[in-house]
Amino acid sequence: MKNKKRRVIAAVLTAAALSALSGCASTDSPKEGTTASAESGPVSEESSPESAENLLQPGGAADVPEDVMTEKRKLLEDMTKAVESQFPGESFSDVPEEEVKEAASKFWDSYVFSGRKSASGWEYIAGVSLMEENPLEGMSCRSDGPPSEYVTSQFYDGQFILMEKSGRDGSDLSELYDVLHTGEKGIRYMLDVAKRGNTLVMPQGTPFLRVYMVKGTIPVIEYIAVTQDEYAALKAGTQAVVEEGTAGTLLLCESREDVQKLWTDAVPPATQEMVELAKERCGYESGAPELSSFVKAALSIDIHGEIREETLGNREDIERLQEILKNVTPQNDFLSSPTGNYAGTLTLTGQDGTVQTMHIGQQGESCVVGTSWFGTFKENSLDAVWKLFSTIDGWSRYGDQIGIRMNDSVHTEEDQALTFTLENDTGKTIDYILSPIFYKKEGDSWVMLESIAGFCGVSDRLEGQEKELTVPWKGAFETRGDGTYKLEIQVAPEEGLRFAISDTFEIKK
Repeated sequence: MKNKKRRVIAAVLTAAALSALSGCASTDSPKEGTTASAESGPVSEESSPESAENLLQPGGAADVPEDVMTEKRKLLEDMTKAVESQFPGESFSDVPEEEVKEAASKFWDSYVFSGRKSASGWEYIAGVSLMEENPLEGMSCRSDGPPSEYVTSQFYDGQFILMEKSGRDGSDLSELYDVLHTGEKGIRYMLDVAKRGNTLVMPQGTPFLRVYMVKGTIPVIEYIAVTQDEYAALKAGTQAVVEEGTAGTLLLCESREDVQKLWTDAVPPATQEMVELAKERCGYESGAPELSSFVKAALSIDIHGEIREETLGNREDIERLQEILKNVTPQNDFLSSPTGNYAGTLTLTGQDGTVQTMHIGQQGESCVVGTSWFGTFKENSLDAVWKLFSTIDGWSRYGDQIGIRMNDSVHTEEDQALTFTLENDTGKTIDYILSPIFYKKEGDSWVMLESIAGFCGVSDRLEGQEKELTVPWKGAFETRGDGTYKLEIQVAPEEGLRFAISDTFEIKK
């Protein structure tokens, strides 16, 4: 649940500014990312965005701590570098500052911006939010008319916005939208794609291999540009054995027009040379899966602002999952699969240590094994998979409706007790267990604190929308000095459904 407290680090957009937007509609912004490397390849001086120190100063910058501003400027620099890396051979320069300020006036206090113009004449403005919560609060906004002349889209709950100059030939930036919806992970993925010599934007004026995959829970298309000689060699290669479920995921194109064959003609067969190139450059996986023989199963999901993981803990659940997965059948027309976010990543480990990864959605019956084997669950059985992982199922269904909010964001090690508010927006009675667990942030990990006092897990009930609760602190837990801590308790919105909720706070002397 997004806490009701609003930790603002810049001025909030005014109601007048929001009312000036046109064409706004509700949108879902997936937060799932990729597991690609964060490293990026070299960027030439000619096409490289301005350094972080030279990016435009937002109107609300005076309210932003210096370290936060530095972090946001670096993220914006990475964002523009990632976007422009998908247009190899194209050079970019800065849009005049006054034009950026005029175009972005509605958002100026809540974002830091960089305006860029390509040598071929199209322009865009990239923005990174200065706020922890979405300044646009779930809206996909287009602002076409004066004084802007830009079309504005938001991504990852408003963390990023992209403003594209209207009235010109298309820039193909829309091909990056799904990846931008994954936030910083998407930025790292784009840089990694460029480092491997590929693009997410369809090449022009050259043959290419189109590689369709699901990576990090979202469908992506990577393009490998090739020469005319390489195109001829790939096309004349040895015909590959195409596994059921992978048909159409590789397409060799001499030009952009060839992509239409996916919808209008029979897809030309892939060659073994195409498969090997896709494996080498994209990490493409096309083998038929073995879904009935595994000894361990774990599910992870990135939803409601948190990554949740759960491993099946008993043989009966493993056997039940095996029975469900035995009935997954290959789907030869991946074009009929639902696009967007597959949400869950199911990791299956065999007796010999081999690992298979399956991406599953929360709706429909489709799945993807590896990167490119598409399958279909037996009717209604995918829902049974989610229910086997009960804590994830509970968090997925109620994590945006139940949460805790620390009454004070800063405490000391000497405080005798900590007070927080349990919030319930489900509209019904829920149970909670006031057996607190504390963690401290150490690097990228949370380390559990040792409990001195010990707590029994007695269930209590919340019938209203909120309740103030207190837990002991000094002498009850072995604290670890200044830093970021997290308090966690368990809630049960339904019988047999229990999961953890938490909030963070700071310990300072």
